[in-house]
Amino acid sequence: MAALAPYGVQEGAELSIGAAHTIAVYVLPRLLPQILRDWPKLRVHVLSGSSIEVLNALANHQVSIGLIEAPAHRPDFKIEHFMDDELCLILPPDHRWVKKTTLRAAEIVQEPVLLRESGSGMRRFVEEYLERNGVLSQQLHTTVDMNSTEAILSAVEGGLGIGFVPKMALDKALQSSSVVAIPLENGPIKRQFSIAMLGGPVTAGPVRDLVALLHSISPKSSNVAEKKTLRGKRP
Repeated sequence: MAALAPYGVQEGAELSIGAAHTIAVYVLPRLLPQILRDWPKLRVHVLSGSSIEVLNALANHQVSIGLIEAPAHRPDFKIEHFMDDELCLILPPDHRWVKKTTLRAAEIVQEPVLLRESGSGMRRFVEEYLERNGVLSQQLHTTVDMNSTEAILSAVEGGLGIGFVPKMALDKALQSSSVVAIPLENGPIKRQFSIAMLGGPVTAGPVRDLVALLHSISPKSSNVAEKKTLRGKRP
């Protein structure tokens, strides 16, 4: 995958974006149509992976810009926050907890929990929240790990357990009432999405336009306590 320095776009030019999974699936599709309208001859490549994989691709000049889901302290990159994300606990709609107004972290150990794979940023945020609330990761009943949000969502819909997924992935499932999201005591679980770039100025071109679009995303409330919105239309 060829990286493109942001010096303007000529015929056949390419723009390579490294994006962590949630951003690649739920954020970029909202922004790329605008980039392609402004740069109709641009060819865009999206490399999806973990935040660590994205940063490594950026360091190796495989991508022009990295969009990551976990904090990074890398003096070789310029890293800036562009939006907040929230992780929600979801249940099957017939679960015994669906009428709870909030759920304590200690209660989560009673059920099979579906998490992203070990080493993922999403799993780390969940485990940090649980540890802050007195629950160690070793206490969790995690017999199945998933490597995608969509897999966790499908597994919860199928009754395999409860799970944690990004709030932005839940619109369709909540509208169809195939899952229920429950507010967490001492929650919500929040994380920041960030832009990572190599040092030096960003001149006019699609990279600068993409950065501007990312910063233009209006931050939305991630308050899980608004149960009426999160639970969607219940039958």
